[in-house]
Amino acid sequence: MSYDPHMKTRRCILMHVLVLVVALSGCTKNKQPVDDLRTKAEQGDAKAQYQLGTMYDDGQGVPKNDAEAAKWFLKAAEQGDAMAQSNLGLMYASGRGVTKDETEAVKWHLKAAAQGLANAEFGLGVMYANGQGVPENREEAKKWYHKAQEQNYAGVIEWFHSAAEKGDVQAQFCLGVVHFSGRGVPVDQNEALKWFLKAAEGRHAKAQYWLGCWFNRREGTSNNKTEAMKWFRRAAEQGDAGAQRELSLMYYNGKDVLKDKGEGLKWVRKAVAQGDDEAQGVLRWNYGVEEDVGQAEAVLKYRKAAEMVGDALSQRYLGFMYASGTGVTKDEAEAVKWYQKAAEQGDVRAQFNLGHMYDHGRGVTQDDAVTVKWYRKAAEQGDADAQHKLGLMYKEGRGVRQDEAEAVKWFRKAASDVVDRIPNHYAQAELGRMYARGQGVMQDNAEALKLLREAVKYGIEVAEFELGRMYANGQGVPRDVAKAVEWYEKAATGCLEALSTLGRMYADGQGVKKDEQMAAAYFRKPAEHDNVDAQFYLGYFYAKNYNDVEAAKWYRRAAEQNNAEAQNNLGIMYAQGKGVPKDEVEAYKWLLLAGALREAAKGNIEITESRLTPTQRAEGQRLAREFQARKAHREESPVSREAAEQSRPESSGSGFFITDDGYLITNQHVAGKGATVLVLTGSGTISAKVVKVDTANDLALLKVEGKFASLPVTSSRSVRLGSTAATVGFPNVGLQGFSPKLAKGEIASLAGVQDDARHFQISLPLQPGNSGGALVDEHGNVIGIVKGGLSQKAAIATTGTLAENVNYAVKSSYLLSFLESIPEVAAKLKEPITTDRKFEDVIKDVEQAAVLVLVY
Repeated sequence: MSYDPHMKTRRCILMHVLVLVVALSGCTKNKQPVDDLRTKAEQGDAKAQYQLGTMYDDGQGVPKNDAEAAKWFLKAAEQGDAMAQSNLGLMYASGRGVTKDETEAVKWHLKAAAQGLANAEFGLGVMYANGQGVPENREEAKKWYHKAQEQNYAGVIEWFHSAAEKGDVQAQFCLGVVHFSGRGVPVDQNEALKWFLKAAEGRHAKAQYWLGCWFNRREGTSNNKTEAMKWFRRAAEQGDAGAQRELSLMYYNGKDVLKDKGEGLKWVRKAVAQGDDEAQGVLRWNYGVEEDVGQAEAVLKYRKAAEMVGDALSQRYLGFMYASGTGVTKDEAEAVKWYQKAAEQGDVRAQFNLGHMYDHGRGVTQDDAVTVKWYRKAAEQGDADAQHKLGLMYKEGRGVRQDEAEAVKWFRKAASDVVDRIPNHYAQAELGRMYARGQGVMQDNAEALKLLREAVKYGIEVAEFELGRMYANGQGVPRDVAKAVEWYEKAATGCLEALSTLGRMYADGQGVKKDEQMAAAYFRKPAEHDNVDAQFYLGYFYAKNYNDVEAAKWYRRAAEQNNAEAQNNLGIMYAQGKGVPKDEVEAYKWLLLAGALREAAKGNIEITESRLTPTQRAEGQRLAREFQARKAHREESPVSREAAEQSRPESSGSGFFITDDGYLITNQHVAGKGATVLVLTGSGTISAKVVKVDTANDLALLKVEGKFASLPVTSSRSVRLGSTAATVGFPNVGLQGFSPKLAKGEIASLAGVQDDARHFQISLPLQPGNSGGALVDEHGNVIGIVKGGLSQKAAIATTGTLAENVNYAVKSSYLLSFLESIPEVAAKLKEPITTDRKFEDVIKDVEQAAVLVLVY
């Protein structure tokens, strides 16, 4: 005879029944057995407590009393009686004998299910499928249905029938689900409808919602729509978010019912207030309203499920809300706590998110080994993002021994197209690169090109760069330097390697006309991100162009990373006092360090040494001995894949507040076409509503809720050629990060492209992402809105050269005209500032008013 893991539970149920039969057999003659049972129950006998609860539940031998039944089931349940736990869960779900509490119902069903009780397992399946007490989770529902099916569906259905006949509305609802879905019985929609009606008439909100859906989707007479509206309204009035959303749509569409958008808006807002994501979409798409009033309520809902029943999905959602500041004050340590709880339960996205937090030291101390641990757990469950990240860890040797073959393995897994999963295009790019270079795999140009060409469809800069490299070298394709440059320039928006390569090409005249100024422009960002060759070139460029201070700055940064040429040149600059105070000892130190690596520096050492006293030589030698080369800063991943889980932003730009109550300005081309617009402020990420746009002048007015620092707007008529101007914005967040960046320059022209009077030409060094930022004068008044730069394609077509630092801003006079059409906003604008101020104070105000605009 084979072992049945559920035999113990079946024996337990049978024993409960037999004992109850014996207890009840004499009840009609006298009440002695009931008294004896009560005495045992009061003495703490769990079986007696369960039996007494059942007697009150059935009205057998005692008057039927749901509250008494629940009381005794609770006592038995607290002692671990599985049947009592399951019955108690059903009563909490129905509100029978206790105050209705679906989260409490899930808690008791989970305790009973942990003992293998099929009734509880099926009940959990129903609750997860319908979002009762926990967020709706179809995968979790399938798991519990499957566990119940492995046992005995017939016994489960019989148990629900027994409870349903007693009037338990949750049991009636479950029977409706059973017959509708054909779980353990043939599909029978009439039988399902019967049980849904019984539960709905007993005020079961989910059953009412199901009936609303049933009638709403049936073709035929308007009677069906009237019935649908009736049941949706009943469920909606009980707070069911799905019913509130559907009722709103019926009012909005007005088919077979009275069209009433005001009533519809009322109901959809109630659903949004409960955190219903689909309702948020209805509010935005159908009613054209951008609101997000449900975040705080969603936090409460998820916290309750996370704390009371340990629901992993709720724990992960809480983690995300704390990580992003959605509905709560941003708290990355609290985010880590909830991600950890969910990750330990096996939630794959929580495992990835926790790995990401450790990877970048967010809310925890940065730790490569722990990063690998959580990326691996998620990767082994098939998460493509985690597989990509784990591949990078092996490729770079972070947290694990460097192993390119292992990196290829994980990149291949992430890049594969499997059912129910989108391939990771970053992994396709990395895998293509490995094939192109023969790293960890046999070199295969055809496979490399196939992967890279797929990845570039999605704008993956690594793939664009690698394609450029292959064209530059004629690797698998005919050599084509012009096409290589084209791919490098595409990649340059977010790939430091592409910028460095373009810098070298212009510096050496390789495939392009030699242009040291262009080379310096391309090298700047890699240099700022600690590329030592780029830093040395900038030092050389500035020294050649008589800017010794800048030359010394960049030579120093390269020298600190042990670049011998930079150390030699910096030593000479200290010896001569060029760009730095003259300091023979400091010069000697740098020349000694250079001489250890470069023979040519030794002549300079001898010359400097001859001018030093023995004490000075000793000091210089000590400084050289104690020198420790600085390691290049490791770049963080520019964009969190956690955000991708919520839908990656299609674009981003800058903006600024013009009123203290949350009105802000950006470009129309930044926000005007976005289905969803979020703004990142000092207090977290906030949903924004697009109030009005001016397409002709590229302006957009947005509104968020809250109190913020704002900027005064002044007329641009008084602005003069050469006036100082500045902006604070968020350029290239994927490359430069999310902190605000300052750009300062002058008004280069009082007109824009082809003398367009609406624009200023400005000399500020701007990048993609600066668009929409405030252009301010020396007092801190807004005199324009940053718009963008001159098209490089147009510049090359017209002049044959690239435009250098040619950028434009919409004049503030056009903004003021735009705002005049919105009196309630115009009335709140601050008066312009006329007093002189320190530049640092001006920029502090601009920074406080600046926001990052994310468009989805």
